[in-house]
Amino acid sequence: MAITPKPVDPIFIIFGQRRGSLRFVRQIMTTSVADIAPASHPRWHDLLSGRIHATYRCLALRILMIRLVDAYQRSVANRMAVIEELRAFFRDNLRFAGDDYRAIFEGGK
Repeated sequence: MAITPKPVDPIFIIFGQRRGSLRFVRQIMTTSVADIAPASHPRWHDLLSGRIHATYRCLALRILMIRLVDAYQRSVANRMAVIEELRAFFRDNLRFAGDDYRAIFEGGK
């Protein structure tokens, strides 16, 4: 007789153990799109065009920004897609990149 494992939510695999409710864990992992500045915010354009030079603590953000700045400067037609990719990164990784996000949007000009 074969043993079939119970389906496991991938979120529990990441944490390795169950801590609190699933809703609470998902709230820790992501944030809503409303919490991230809209794509039309001029700060995104300043950041990706190089007008703002920020220092990032999150290594994944540093690596992503190298690629996104290059893509933003190469293609005028794709600029909104680049901004959306950066917004999605912050939405999905605010737990790790939240300090960098706040420095960009709440810091000095």
